[in-house]
Amino acid sequence: MRAFARWVFLIAVFQLAVLVLDFVGGSFTYFGGADLRTLRLAWNYYFADIARLTGYALFFNWLISSLLLLPLYPAWLRWRRPRTTLFFALLAVHAVWIGAACIRIPSLFAEIYYGDGHALFSRPMALLCSRFGAVALVLFAAAAIALLSRGAGRVAQLAALAAYAGIAGVLGWLSLRPLDLRLPERSVLILMADSLRSDAFAPGRMPALSRLAAQEQALVLPQVLPPQPRTAPAVTSLLTARLPEESGVASMFSPEESFGQAPSLASVFHEAGFCTVAVGEYPAEFMRKIDYAFESVDAPLVRFKEIALQMVLSKSPFFLASLSWAPIRGRARRDVRNFFEGLPVFADSRGLMQRLQRAVRACGDRPVFAFVFADQPHFPYVQTWPHYLALDAGYRGRYRFMKDAVSAPQTDADKARIRSLYWSGVRAVDETFTEALSSLQRNGSLARATAVVTGDHGESLYDHLGIMGHGDQIGEMEGIAVPWIVFGRGRDRFASAKSPLLTIHLARRILEAGGVPGSLTPSLPEDVLYVQTGEWLANTPNVPVERVPYPELSELLEVKDKDAPIVLKPQYRPVVEYAKQRMWIEHGVRWDLRPLADRVEILRDGKPAAAEELPPELRNFLRRADREIAGLLLH
Repeated sequence: MRAFARWVFLIAVFQLAVLVLDFVGGSFTYFGGADLRTLRLAWNYYFADIARLTGYALFFNWLISSLLLLPLYPAWLRWRRPRTTLFFALLAVHAVWIGAACIRIPSLFAEIYYGDGHALFSRPMALLCSRFGAVALVLFAAAAIALLSRGAGRVAQLAALAAYAGIAGVLGWLSLRPLDLRLPERSVLILMADSLRSDAFAPGRMPALSRLAAQEQALVLPQVLPPQPRTAPAVTSLLTARLPEESGVASMFSPEESFGQAPSLASVFHEAGFCTVAVGEYPAEFMRKIDYAFESVDAPLVRFKEIALQMVLSKSPFFLASLSWAPIRGRARRDVRNFFEGLPVFADSRGLMQRLQRAVRACGDRPVFAFVFADQPHFPYVQTWPHYLALDAGYRGRYRFMKDAVSAPQTDADKARIRSLYWSGVRAVDETFTEALSSLQRNGSLARATAVVTGDHGESLYDHLGIMGHGDQIGEMEGIAVPWIVFGRGRDRFASAKSPLLTIHLARRILEAGGVPGSLTPSLPEDVLYVQTGEWLANTPNVPVERVPYPELSELLEVKDKDAPIVLKPQYRPVVEYAKQRMWIEHGVRWDLRPLADRVEILRDGKPAAAEELPPELRNFLRRADREIAGLLLH
């Protein structure tokens, strides 16, 4: 017993030393940039939370490493130099454990190990995340186990190898067990992939979904436009049939008075007896503050507090590696799971489908309205195995595994790589969504329910204007439009829909697909397309050169108290709303409103026009929906 206590104590000492080195080494980063000023502010706000998380990370790392080393305990009792050999055993466990997670989700560790391609571990990481990486890791692990258990005899050596093979097998089975998603009759399922541009739905880009769509005779609307190509406003418009000006969710950081968004699809379906659930990854964090009246919402909560604690969490690669496994993450503390799943460099679309399956089962026999929001292929273009293996292994630049938030590509090769990262994310979500729909197909659910695959907005990939991303400009349809693919019994409800059209015109059809009378009426007719930019968060190449200037993110936002959401400062809301560029298409004629510092530039099909030429419907809409700034825009 004393020997085992000593074993456990030595592991704890090692983990404490590693955690200290993790915190001292490198810089605290979040989403691609050094944020020491943010950390200092967070230290004053959340010292107790940081201390608790650090203590929990130490305990969790100790527990996992102790369990992983347990098969070597009989050999340790026979080691001539137990402390020295245990040190090397712990190093081997760390290397294999982090390496396995790195292979599965390289973007989770890219900032830590790869950096800009010139970090100490950049070359080993590049080798690990290649076609030979998994084989090399298995051979290294087997050699380490054989060497470390050598002194215990052949039986103990084989037992250790068998134990580690069993651990790997159990984790793999728990993570990859087949889906058995079932939906009651009349159910409606919306599968949304963040930043899924309209041309993504094609056999060469989403082959699995394309095959299933042809087999099931799915209805396809090739171009659907959100009124604002930013996540929270786009989803709000879809769920409420209201434009951003009408809902109040006209920003990623909308004010607290906009957090109540009923009536919505969720509230109307609930009143009709449906079980309403929302399940999402990192970009769905807004669903934890904006209330659409879902019965249950399973999505990360991301405020300034969570961002600060994520900075602490991301300092321990071993902790990240452990939490990357859904079976282990599910046994961690709930708030720690929330921090981890709210990391922008993490995505697990298959785990998302398993969470959906649990939520649907909890509904019993009631028909279900389920909204599912997947992170991929959203920026920073999270990479997951095996899809990134199709990328060019010869690329050596800083964008090998992800696109950070602040840098601009310097070469055509960089731009090509960023595009490839995006399409790798598309392949991942193609596989996962198709697996979920195929499960519905096998058990007959797809014939009695309706399932939709779509996105919240598109993504520019240096197509025409030399920009990447969404929401900053409306000059490229690639950064706005999404596909709309409808499977199942309700697909005929969308047959009369035009393409392109606004998402606000789909709410009534979604209700009718579930057999519920449409009661959400949009304020614009279907022959009108209206799109506006979002707020500009930083002075990047995406932002229009000629525009109304206002402060960047650090000055633009506020946190009223340490547990409050991040919102726009009230004094900046009018200028942010006025500065947005707007597009209005009516009867095939495109009108653009571009507010500048001294005037509003009005274009008709790209040519200058006078304010009095604007269509009456547009003028009336602006006066009705945006009274505070309508006068400024129209004169």
